Formats: sequence, structure tokens, C-alpha cells
Amino acid sequence: MKTGGGLSADWAFRARRALLCRHITVDIGHADGWLNNVIVPIGKKHPAAMEEVFFGAALRLQTCNDYYDGLLAALQSLGGSLSSHSVPPSE
Repeated sequence: MKTGGGLSADWAFRARRALLCRHITVDIGHADGWLNNVIVPIGKKHPAAMEEVFFGAALRLQTCNDYYDGLLAALQSLGGSLSSHSVPPSE
């Protein structure tokens, strides 16, 4: 199958997957840098500020949950073999 630009769908899938894998690797280093160079020093200097950090982390997790719930619903609406996979509901 060719995409509109003449590239195969398989090539496009592999390119997106490679980009995602690189992004995950970069995110790990980025998160480590934020934790060790920003969050921990602020927490040591201003312990009360950690409540805001925890609140921000909770918002981030909820945003991820909402995004992936929406993505799952979109994929399930496509039907086919995707509908046969069971995913436990989020709370």
C-alpha cells in the first residue's frame, strides 16, 4: 500500500516507530535531568513546594490517562481484530 506521497505504509510505520523510540530515550534523560537538577534541589530548599510538584504530576498522569483512553476508543471504533483484545478499564 502506498501513501499519498508515494511512500509505503510499512515504511511510514517503521519511521514513526523509530521516532517514538528515540523520543522515549530522550524523555528518560530529560526526566532524569529535571528530577535531579530541578525538582530535588527545590524540594530540599523549599519542602512546601513539593505539594505543587505532586499536584502537577497528578495532572500529567490524568492527562495521559485521558489521552490513552481516547486513543483506545478510537482504535476500537475501527473494528476488526483490534476489538478482540481485552484492556482492563482505568479507574
